[in-house]
Amino acid sequence: MNILQSATGKYVTTCRLCLARVAESPALEIPIVGHPGKKIEQLMQVLVKHLTKHHPDEFQRGTKIYQEFLPWIILHAFDYEDASIGPRLENIRAGLFQEVRKNSFSDELLSTITASIGLDPDDAAKVLKALQLVRDACCETGTYAPAIQHTPLVV
Repeated sequence: MNILQSATGKYVTTCRLCLARVAESPALEIPIVGHPGKKIEQLMQVLVKHLTKHHPDEFQRGTKIYQEFLPWIILHAFDYEDASIGPRLENIRAGLFQEVRKNSFSDELLSTITASIGLDPDDAAKVLKALQLVRDACCETGTYAPAIQHTPLVV
């Protein structure tokens, strides 16, 4: 994310889904702690209106993530004797992670990286396999993908 000074004092907000210019507003003064104020509330109203009108499926997906995240935050703050809570929390965490994970590496990209090292074919295959396993462990995919049994928790 680049923070550039605007020549006009206003900043454009562009939809990542359709590339539409959705809003133009002055810099937001968002406090680190506390209520963000009216500027962000007004911007959020404009953005929510755009999403609900032009991207209802994506908005619904975001609503689902929010509805699962809040109970996870609350329930994760406690220890439980009830053995069923831990697996349910893990299901929520794993599902949220799949939705919000920022980075992942395709097999093609890992192959390109491995090829750039200049190893002989046998060693290259071993390095590629190792990179794929590390990727799968970090991103919880492949053999490390959690078995998610979707049982939403509602508080």
